Amino acid sequence: MPTRRTRADGGGPAHPDRSDESPSPLPPAISAALDEGVGDLDAQLFAIRDRSPGRSRYKLLGEVGTGGMGRVLRVWDESLQRELAMKVLFEEDDEDPAERRRRLRRFLGEARVTGQLDHPGIVPVHDLAMDEEGRLYFTMPLVRGKTLAEVFRLARKEREGWTLRRAVDLLQRVCMTVAFAHSRGVIHRDLKPDNVMVGPFGEALVMDWGLSLVGERTASGRVVGTPAYMAPEQFTDPTSASPRSDIYSLGAILYELLVGCVPHERTMEESPDASGLAEFLRRPPRSIHTLGEEAPEELAAICSKAMAAKPKDRYASARDLADDITAWLEHRVVKAARTGTWARIRKWRERNRGLSHALEALVLVALIATTVISLLQRNRIRTVQAKNREIEAGTYTANLHSASLHLRNLEVNDARIRLGECPPALRDFEWGFLDYLSDSSERILTPIESSILVVAASGDGRFLVAGSAEGALHIFDGLGNELASAGPLRGPVHSLQFLPGTPLFLTATRGGAVTLWNAETARRVRSLSVGSGSIMALAVSPNADLIAIGLASGEVRLLHSSDDSVAFVLRSSDGPVSALGFSVRGAFLAVGYSSGYVTTWNLDERRRVHRVLLGDAPVHCIAYTPNGRELLCAVGPRVLALSAADLEPGMQFQGHAGAVSSIDVDPPHRMLTSSLDGTIRLWDLATGTESARLSGHLDEVNTAVFLADGHHLLS
Repeated sequence: MPTRRTRADGGGPAHPDRSDESPSPLPPAISAALDEGVGDLDAQLFAIRDRSPGRSRYKLLGEVGTGGMGRVLRVWDESLQRELAMKVLFEEDDEDPAERRRRLRRFLGEARVTGQLDHPGIVPVHDLAMDEEGRLYFTMPLVRGKTLAEVFRLARKEREGWTLRRAVDLLQRVCMTVAFAHSRGVIHRDLKPDNVMVGPFGEALVMDWGLSLVGERTASGRVVGTPAYMAPEQFTDPTSASPRSDIYSLGAILYELLVGCVPHERTMEESPDASGLAEFLRRPPRSIHTLGEEAPEELAAICSKAMAAKPKDRYASARDLADDITAWLEHRVVKAARTGTWARIRKWRERNRGLSHALEALVLVALIATTVISLLQRNRIRTVQAKNREIEAGTYTANLHSASLHLRNLEVNDARIRLGECPPALRDFEWGFLDYLSDSSERILTPIESSILVVAASGDGRFLVAGSAEGALHIFDGLGNELASAGPLRGPVHSLQFLPGTPLFLTATRGGAVTLWNAETARRVRSLSVGSGSIMALAVSPNADLIAIGLASGEVRLLHSSDDSVAFVLRSSDGPVSALGFSVRGAFLAVGYSSGYVTTWNLDERRRVHRVLLGDAPVHCIAYTPNGRELLCAVGPRVLALSAADLEPGMQFQGHAGAVSSIDVDPPHRMLTSSLDGTIRLWDLATGTESARLSGHLDEVNTAVFLADGHHLLS
């Protein structure tokens, strides 16, 4: 059933939602010519006749062909001395007047629309006029060359230099031309290979715009177009024609290039009992590969997407279709086909065949070279490994001797460094003996499977408590026997404070929770209402009547310990609070900040007394000396003694290699410091000298406190 070149003339109103391309405003003359209800056709014809130069300007040279509405003649322009093509409207004596007016409007529309589409891919119209016999005509350049259908036949046979790639390149330019027309609000509606001319220098020209729709205007609801290339909606509902209908036609043209026939031709040949054309147009065309055609997979995918049955499943615009075709021509990833990393690599390889082959050869050479070198080096590696084992054994022996000498000189830290440098695989009895001698701690409490951040001891020495980074609490008796554990709490436990003279203690987490516990029962007493904010420090007054809570906002909230009510709030702009310390009698509160400032507050008068900047580093911890005359502040690896009366600097305690993490004092003049360098040091407050250096920790020491007897400490 031949359907290839049949065209059903007629028109239909454009689809109300046609937003694939953003149309430019139409010239008023075209709008008037194309809208049946606007303007007077007779007046337009009289105006054209009055301006017409007549046919005398043109000399007839021959006939080019016959179209749906008229003849195309080859003429000579006497004025400009050039050869042109002239399209003349058919005139029939017995034609119905309404049909004649419709054809006149369509002819005028084709001339004026084509004249407004200024694009290299569209033949321009030079003149629109009426001859002496009252017949409309317009002139345009005479296009010489082949139709796209003829080029497709040559490309499939690879004759006259035409190949599939050259033909696809032509189609890409046609897509760009159609995209331009869509941007001006024009839909072609009759795209097919016979309506595309290919010039002798490869130019592609889209012809025959007589059935085009402009903006929202059309003549009637008739089916128009060539069925073999029509989108399903053009046949079943002509009013729904849109730019995506043209995209379907472009996909049908690509289908013809790849297969050698129009999309439904073979289906019709193989199904002679089909009821009619409408049934076939509603069916999707057969897959290109099922027809035995060896078409590139990406082009088949582009064709399938462009010819989707539903308009919404097609390309959003002709420009998008052109971009996918360009990607195939440039060996890039086609969006309609498979995408991903491997697809991009494969396309890169196609674009850069020479380089990819060179790289593959280089990789092969490298693999061979690596294998050869590996075989040659294997024996040498074995020799080197044996030598390394000898050196490692010698280093192990030397470290053991050095650790032993350090222990004889009571240089415990240095001994542990040497022991730590011994390879684990070689450590034996002798290493374990020296490791035992290097630990100066009296006892290690029951191993805890968590990271301890803080410890505290009750004033009577009955209870020891440890808080961990996992939010767990571990409670021990005074001898170090674990009594109970609790948690996890809301975040790491970073502060622990016993209430003087009681078995009660407070915990604080950075999550904003302060909780009161009873060490005797290992139970929670209550959670304190401290408001919002991140808690950075915690302190209890000597008589246990006030609880100070330092926040990241710079505030210090003082609560009554009896009922958790807020006594008052101290505010500062010195940054987050990092340390808190009550004076010996509890009349003053010292506050350290992460900015390096230290302030003292008179709690009775609720005012700031003094403020001093100790440096750029945060003030890690604060404590008053037992006599209350000095304020001890840890800043970095040193401890500064400031006068409690005016914060004037005094003695400095230096020796730690890492930041000081805690301070504790014991009457009358002893100070205990722990450090992130892994050591604990005992100081004489009177002379500022280091009394003892204690080892045993293999990592940072976060906190250390005196026990009640004054002879032991917990870290």
